[in-house]
Amino acid sequence: MMTTAHKRLDKIETFLTPKEWAIRLVDEIRSYPSLFDHFKALVKLPFNERPDQRAFGALKEQAGKQHPGRKPEDIQVRQRLTSALWDEFHTLKLLIISVNQTMQAKLERISLEAGLKFSALHSLILEDAFAQTASQAVAWIKPHKRAGADAGQQHQTMLKQLSAFAEVGILRIPFKSLQPENKSMDFPSPLEEWSGELTTLLRDFFAHLAAIKLVQDKHFDGHPILCRDLEAKLTELTRTIESAVAAANEYLKHQAKLAGPVENGGTGESNLAISLESIKANTSGQQAADIAEKWLHDVKLEALDSDEERWAQRREEFGPND
Repeated sequence: MMTTAHKRLDKIETFLTPKEWAIRLVDEIRSYPSLFDHFKALVKLPFNERPDQRAFGALKEQAGKQHPGRKPEDIQVRQRLTSALWDEFHTLKLLIISVNQTMQAKLERISLEAGLKFSALHSLILEDAFAQTASQAVAWIKPHKRAGADAGQQHQTMLKQLSAFAEVGILRIPFKSLQPENKSMDFPSPLEEWSGELTTLLRDFFAHLAAIKLVQDKHFDGHPILCRDLEAKLTELTRTIESAVAAANEYLKHQAKLAGPVENGGTGESNLAISLESIKANTSGQQAADIAEKWLHDVKLEALDSDEERWAQRREEFGPND
């Protein structure tokens, strides 16, 4: 038996817009720890009581109240409105799913690649420390001559080996061009390559975070649309990245001081330091907008592909629209 509260709820639901239904759907999803837990709960509900199915039924009823006529032209208008309302809700539903799936994959990829990048920096730091030690050893051993041919030979061999280790450092090493001019060419050092690759990775990550906010603000009135566990993991990854970048910048600043004013223009700061604030600011504009636009474009195509089949299914579930 339907209670008074249920009747009032049904009456309210009849007036909800597709966006409001989508917000209710995402709030329902976020009431569970994860998307998996939400799906587990859904399978226990009767099909017509699922949040998305209630939306389709209420939107059909809404179209019927706006165009209640029995004439053929009234029925056509009512059917077109029902289809439009269903399409809008279905597109927003697909957008919720698509953003969550994309960001779950992005989380896994960025976590792995960022971890590898910071591990690589650790290796570079160790290599550089060893190179600096070798350089100091060369400077100390070189002036000390050894008596005898054998001793002198060993002395030169040791210097060559230490000099080779000293060149393993992260400073830029000039190479001779193979061109006829034989000019010196500067190739990126391992540290420069590391900084550039990490910056590209972080731009991609923060652009996607900014795109989520754009989608939420434009299509869901600012309501969060990520599952709670995914949202928490992205927040944790962001904090980890911020902490690791701060530590890396401290090392780069120390390295710049060792390199001297020639390498950094006398500022005492590293040219390779990573500015997260700059990255976030630069990626929150067009790059984020392009990502958000692609998400919407893709789900609209997906919704369009399933229109005919979905229309037939909904008519069967909720009865003819006449």
